[in-house]
Amino acid sequence: MLDHDDTSVKPAQVHHSSDLSSNIEQTRHATIFCNFWSFRVPEALLAAKKLRTLRFFSPTNDSGKALPTIAAVFKHLRMLDLSGCGIRSLHKSIGVLIYLRYVDLSNTPLETLPNTIQNLCNLQTLDLSGCHSLMNLPNGITRLTNLRHLIIKDCTRLTRTPASIRSLLNLQTLPVFIVGPAFDESLFQLVHLDLRGELKIKHLENVGSIVPILCLEKKQLHSLVLSWGDDEANLQAWESGNSQDALTCLQRLTIIACPRLETMPQFPSLQHLELRNCNARILKSAAELNSLSTLIIDSFPELLHLPQGLLQNSPLTSLTISSCQQLSSLPWDLKNLGALKSLTLRWCEELCALPQQIRNLTSLESLEITECPHLVSLPEEGIRGLHSLRSLSIENCNNLASLPKEIKHLTALERLTIMYCPNLPYLPDELQHLSALQSLSILSCQVLASLPEGLQYVKTLQNLEICSCPNLMDLPDWVENLISLRSLAITDCQNMKCLPKGLERLNALQHLSIRDCPDLEERCKDGGADWKKISHVPYIYIGSSASQQATQCCCKHFK
Repeated sequence: MLDHDDTSVKPAQVHHSSDLSSNIEQTRHATIFCNFWSFRVPEALLAAKKLRTLRFFSPTNDSGKALPTIAAVFKHLRMLDLSGCGIRSLHKSIGVLIYLRYVDLSNTPLETLPNTIQNLCNLQTLDLSGCHSLMNLPNGITRLTNLRHLIIKDCTRLTRTPASIRSLLNLQTLPVFIVGPAFDESLFQLVHLDLRGELKIKHLENVGSIVPILCLEKKQLHSLVLSWGDDEANLQAWESGNSQDALTCLQRLTIIACPRLETMPQFPSLQHLELRNCNARILKSAAELNSLSTLIIDSFPELLHLPQGLLQNSPLTSLTISSCQQLSSLPWDLKNLGALKSLTLRWCEELCALPQQIRNLTSLESLEITECPHLVSLPEEGIRGLHSLRSLSIENCNNLASLPKEIKHLTALERLTIMYCPNLPYLPDELQHLSALQSLSILSCQVLASLPEGLQYVKTLQNLEICSCPNLMDLPDWVENLISLRSLAITDCQNMKCLPKGLERLNALQHLSIRDCPDLEERCKDGGADWKKISHVPYIYIGSSASQQATQCCCKHFK
């Protein structure tokens, strides 16, 4: 039966529904689903002259052709949703729908908007988020004086904000503002706008040497991104003045590509700070922030050491340091981060050791070390204190020669990943003490010749992945002791010849993948020497990743 308040219309159904014909005139809300061949408004719906809400879903590029019909028939529409449609241009007839309050054009290949959109005098929300092809907005958009939400997030090709946007005095949502060289495109356009939520300001090189915080005064922003498009811009200070109302609600701040900025104001509520390609001196300002929970330091190529006091911030729960090529060590006051839950170190080429003081990070749950080629080992005494660690990932550490035996104290560890460590000859037998371990991934460890004997005692292991380990000749017979194993993936282990007999006793095994292991693939195919060992597994994938050919078990297929 047709609900007068909410109608879903499919073109194939319209001409066969007597209920729809008799009730359509009273319909207020409708949804139209179109296929690739149809983008028209169903004829039966044309009788719904009082329609207030219309959602139109069509994947075709021609879906925009339906708009003239919509504008001619449904003149009293309040909400129009064309999100996800294959629409590249919006027909000028949109300007007829002067009662519209909400227009959603998000996630479409839209390239331009017609000037007639300025006629939508009652429009409150215009959603253009995810319109990656949108290149500009018409200047007439600033005539929409009732507009509250101009959502232009993820419009990556948009190069300018309409001039004189200060005219939109009711505007509350503006995720992106692009600073231009003229006054009507300058940062001062934001002074009298009551912006809320999140804001990204791009091309701040057009501001000059000082960012006036007055422009952001009394804004109820919780997230702010400041981005410079020119690394050579003369910006050096961010003035705070005497204002006590500037960004008091700000929780997230990101500053990108401003290598000369040395100071910033102290934001009382700031929790998330992200600094990318900035001057190292700005870290001293960060050391004075006492409310931070997340700190990201990225692309500081000349940073030799972290400033004193930066890691005395006890509320910090997440710390990421990446692309700091000259950073050779972490300071001893890392021990002060007793609340830290996540520590990530990436692309720190000169980092040769972690301090023993990491043993004080008793709340740490995740440790990731990536692309640190000078790191030879992890600190024995430091590792033993990480009782809360649940995830340990070590990737692209070319000189890593061993894992510490003290790894046995990581009794909360659930995920262990070792990738691209070509000089790691073995894993310690102490893995047997990892009573919570569920996932073990070993990828591109070229000299690794065997799995550690102690692994057979880890009864909690559910996922085992082995990839590109040419010296690994076989799996040990004791693999049958891994009674909780649910997924086993073996990829590019060219010298592995056969599977152990015990594999057929792994009743919990649900997924088995064998790729780019020529001899092993041949033995595991239906009728092969090892087929009986794996035939009980519900999901099997055997074959090279290049050919994408699979052997299927139980008519199912595992990728």
